[in-house]
Amino acid sequence: MTGPPKVPGQVLDPSGVGNDEFDLGQNTFNFGYPVLGLYKLKESMTPDRMKSKYGMAVPQGYIYAPKQMVDDFPLDDMMKVF
Repeated sequence: MTGPPKVPGQVLDPSGVGNDEFDLGQNTFNFGYPVLGLYKLKESMTPDRMKSKYGMAVPQGYIYAPKQMVDDFPLDDMMKVF
Protein backbone atom coordinates (compact mmCIF):
# COMPACT_ATOMS: atom_id res chain seq x y z
CA MET A 1 0.00 0.00 0.00
CA THR A 2 1.37 3.40 -0.90
CA GLY A 3 0.46 6.96 -0.06
CA PRO A 4 0.16 9.94 -2.37
CA PRO A 5 3.28 10.91 -4.34
CA LYS A 6 5.84 13.27 -2.89
CA VAL A 7 8.46 15.38 -4.63
CA PRO A 8 12.01 16.10 -3.43
CA GLY A 9 11.90 18.16 -0.24
CA GLN A 10 8.56 16.75 0.96
CA VAL A 11 9.59 13.47 2.60
CA LEU A 12 11.50 14.92 5.59
CA ASP A 13 12.05 11.50 7.21
CA PRO A 14 15.69 10.44 7.52
CA SER A 15 14.76 6.97 8.81
CA GLY A 16 13.94 5.58 5.36
CA VAL A 17 16.56 4.26 2.96
CA GLY A 18 17.36 6.97 0.41
CA ASN A 19 14.96 9.54 1.85
CA ASP A 20 17.62 12.18 2.49
CA GLU A 21 19.11 11.79 -0.98
CA PHE A 22 15.64 12.03 -2.53
CA ASP A 23 14.79 15.17 -0.53
CA LEU A 24 18.05 16.78 -1.66
CA GLY A 25 17.35 15.92 -5.32
CA GLN A 26 20.48 13.75 -5.54
CA ASN A 27 18.88 11.13 -7.77
CA THR A 28 16.89 11.06 -11.01
CA PHE A 29 13.49 10.38 -9.45
CA ASN A 30 10.79 13.04 -9.74
CA PHE A 31 8.33 11.38 -7.37
CA GLY A 32 8.46 9.13 -4.32
CA TYR A 33 5.58 7.09 -2.94
CA PRO A 34 5.57 6.41 0.81
CA VAL A 35 5.04 2.75 1.67
CA LEU A 36 2.18 2.59 4.19
CA GLY A 37 1.77 -1.16 4.38
CA LEU A 38 3.16 -4.40 3.02
CA TYR A 39 1.40 -7.73 2.57
CA LYS A 40 2.87 -11.13 1.78
CA LEU A 41 1.30 -14.07 -0.04
CA LYS A 42 0.79 -17.06 2.25
CA GLU A 43 2.33 -19.29 -0.43
CA SER A 44 4.95 -18.32 -3.01
CA MET A 45 3.95 -18.11 -6.64
CA THR A 46 6.23 -19.66 -9.22
CA PRO A 47 7.20 -17.84 -12.42
CA ASP A 48 5.57 -20.68 -14.40
CA ARG A 49 2.25 -20.12 -12.62
CA MET A 50 2.45 -16.38 -13.19
CA LYS A 51 2.91 -17.03 -16.91
CA SER A 52 0.34 -19.81 -17.34
CA LYS A 53 -2.46 -18.44 -15.12
CA TYR A 54 -2.01 -14.68 -15.46
CA GLY A 55 -0.12 -14.31 -18.75
CA MET A 56 2.72 -12.30 -17.27
CA ALA A 57 6.46 -12.73 -16.89
CA VAL A 58 8.16 -12.19 -13.56
CA PRO A 59 8.37 -8.40 -13.18
CA GLN A 60 11.79 -6.80 -13.15
CA GLY A 61 10.36 -3.60 -11.72
CA TYR A 62 7.04 -1.92 -11.02
CA ILE A 63 4.04 -3.51 -12.72
CA TYR A 64 0.29 -3.44 -12.14
CA ALA A 65 -1.19 -6.79 -11.14
CA PRO A 66 -3.79 -8.15 -13.57
CA LYS A 67 -7.38 -7.93 -12.24
CA GLN A 68 -7.68 -11.71 -12.10
CA MET A 69 -4.62 -11.90 -9.84
CA VAL A 70 -5.99 -9.19 -7.54
CA ASP A 71 -9.30 -11.07 -7.36
CA ASP A 72 -7.51 -14.37 -6.62
CA PHE A 73 -5.41 -12.88 -3.78
CA PRO A 74 -7.46 -10.47 -1.63
CA LEU A 75 -5.54 -8.55 1.04
CA ASP A 76 -7.65 -10.17 3.77
CA ASP A 77 -6.11 -13.54 2.85
CA MET A 78 -2.52 -12.26 2.95
CA MET A 79 -0.14 -11.91 5.88
CA LYS A 80 0.36 -8.28 6.88
CA VAL A 81 4.10 -7.52 7.28
CA PHE A 82 3.46 -3.95 8.52
